[in-house]
Amino acid sequence: MIPPLPHEWAFPHEWAFRHAERAPDSPAVSTPTVRLTYANLAERTRSLAAHLARSGVAPGDRVLIALPNRPATVVAGLAVNELGGTTVEVNREWDPSVLGEIVAQSGVRQAFISVRDVRKWAAALAGRRMDQLWIVTADANARDTLDDIEATERRLLFEDGRLAETLDPGPLRPPARLQPDWPAVVLYTSGSTGRPHGVIQTFRNIDANTRSIVDYMALTADDRALLTLPLFYCYGRSVLQTHLFVKGSVFLDHRFAFPRTVMETLATEGCTGFAGVPLTYEIIRRSVDVSSISSTRLRYVTQAGGAMAPETIAWARQAFAPARLFVMYGQTEATARLTYLSPERALDKQGSIGIPIPGVELRVMDAGGHQLPDGEVGELVARGENVTPGYLGDPEETAANPPRRLAVDRRPRLPGCRRVLLSSGTSEGDPEDRRTSHQPDRDRAGGRATSRRGRGSGDRRS
Repeated sequence: MIPPLPHEWAFPHEWAFRHAERAPDSPAVSTPTVRLTYANLAERTRSLAAHLARSGVAPGDRVLIALPNRPATVVAGLAVNELGGTTVEVNREWDPSVLGEIVAQSGVRQAFISVRDVRKWAAALAGRRMDQLWIVTADANARDTLDDIEATERRLLFEDGRLAETLDPGPLRPPARLQPDWPAVVLYTSGSTGRPHGVIQTFRNIDANTRSIVDYMALTADDRALLTLPLFYCYGRSVLQTHLFVKGSVFLDHRFAFPRTVMETLATEGCTGFAGVPLTYEIIRRSVDVSSISSTRLRYVTQAGGAMAPETIAWARQAFAPARLFVMYGQTEATARLTYLSPERALDKQGSIGIPIPGVELRVMDAGGHQLPDGEVGELVARGENVTPGYLGDPEETAANPPRRLAVDRRPRLPGCRRVLLSSGTSEGDPEDRRTSHQPDRDRAGGRATSRRGRGSGDRRS
């Protein structure tokens, strides 16, 4: 496993800054129309952070980000984190009533929204006045839309992360000395049904999960991922974070309505990695003859976000070969990832959620918190530094341990554990044999696991 980083490297913005010092011209974040080097990314992050600090953003403050996948989305998140603030990341397509509830619950006073969504946010805020509102746009003439929302200060930010006007940030405060257990981001696990739950992820959670994924996928500075998954989704964020960590690069592609275009971009952009949920691969399978795409540098393909049909898994392994397919299981409450199925075990462990990622321990427990002997059915409990501390503004949700919920396990002998109930499937075999149909970003739920000693039953220690 990759060893813990020095203190100053434990925070995502510091990863980008250090790469900018050592390899300023290396590619960092790109889209079909924008290309940022690490020098660009660092400069724009620092510039925006200075203006956020001038407007009063301080350690512990929460700042809402409701944006499509653009370089500005990355810049805004890193800038808020540089100040010790917490980003509250939401799906901009949610209903205004849900977005308004999140604003009220989180207490955000600053926000980054797309110019396309001004009317929706006017309805969501319902007269609530923001201290500062950043409108992200490709057009400097978008200033005419700013009066639609109540805000003490309104600013424009270009989609490439540049400030739309020269601003004097004033005298800068000394940078905050960030602490690993400060909240870095709040991600919401629902929004289309029921009450949304804001999962708090700390800097320590992100660092631990990032190092684990980099380790088992052997990512390097030569890797370039094509990302269609949204950055408000923990899976999409983990792709960005892992590549920023290693000085790799990410190509943000919002054109998945045209799947062949995206597949061709894998080749033209020299991408080495691609990530998708089951629907991603089903759409590609139905729409694109992958064998007709010119040769690519693709080295790995990953899948999470639900159980993929065995026939689609088999197709993906063949269609993207010689790239290796990693089938993974995770939850927002685990920062992103809990287990992975090694491509080398794909055939003899078909349908499995795999083994714990480095630094995660899994055990099968009974309802009383006792580890079960081989062959007994119970709950799968996860422990590791990637396990998040709880839910924003919901101490009861955080502390409770009812069925079908990932909740804090406060037993003294298992400090920091959380109880994870895997989704429906067979109950035979060890966790490596568990067949699941989970939706981690929605259900955080159900099913059983059978205890059996081995690589999947918790013998890998954090």
